[in-house]
Amino acid sequence: MSKVVTTQRDRLVTELGTLDIFLDADGGTRTMLSEGTQLRTYAPDELILREGEKPRHLFGIVDGLVALGAHHHERETTLSLVERGRCLLLQAVVTDRVYLQSAKAITSATVLAIPAAKFRAAIARDPGLAMATMRAVASDHRDAIRDLKNIKLRSNAERLAKWILENTRDDGRLELAINKKLLAERLGMTPESLSRCLRVLQPFGLVNHRDRLEVSDAALLRTFALPNALIDQGDGSRLERRATI
Repeated sequence: MSKVVTTQRDRLVTELGTLDIFLDADGGTRTMLSEGTQLRTYAPDELILREGEKPRHLFGIVDGLVALGAHHHERETTLSLVERGRCLLLQAVVTDRVYLQSAKAITSATVLAIPAAKFRAAIARDPGLAMATMRAVASDHRDAIRDLKNIKLRSNAERLAKWILENTRDDGRLELAINKKLLAERLGMTPESLSRCLRVLQPFGLVNHRDRLEVSDAALLRTFALPNALIDQGDGSRLERRATI
């Protein structure tokens, strides 16, 4: 169960400043928002927010990795991963509409819970915060379009190859930040398909270990993935490798 760590104002003001959308916000805005804001901790697999609910808070990740997902009848899937410094489902909070996704902690997570109504009032009075919010919503939209094009225009194996290239370190190693079941969901395939794709990529320089991958020939793997600047992450970050489980 989530635990409230602190409501101490000075610390909350400092932690608010670690979130991307508050970098250009007025100092008075952060102080105002600290009133009523809580710093909460979540255990791995603990639910932070549920799709279909109206947002009472804007959740900002101070530490940890969070998965956004959805379900339909007996089916469920992971749609994206969100790292520290980012806010969860900002669009729902801004428009005061129900969440279209759920969020759960993948690792232990520390999260700021900012009253949603206060946040909307702050946008109306602080131009710096309003511009940062607009940029964040626009960036999320662009990421969603990239993901949709990636799924529609690439095969399973091509999507996996592209993800590996984006997340591999310069030395060719990739320590998996998430388990392979979650990775399969993130890439829009079943775990069985992921296993087949890993075998397909072996002739293209991929070595598959239990909890890590190695790329022995990035140029060869790139010929398979066929990078495309209009699909691949050009303005995002390497979210999936930031934490370990």
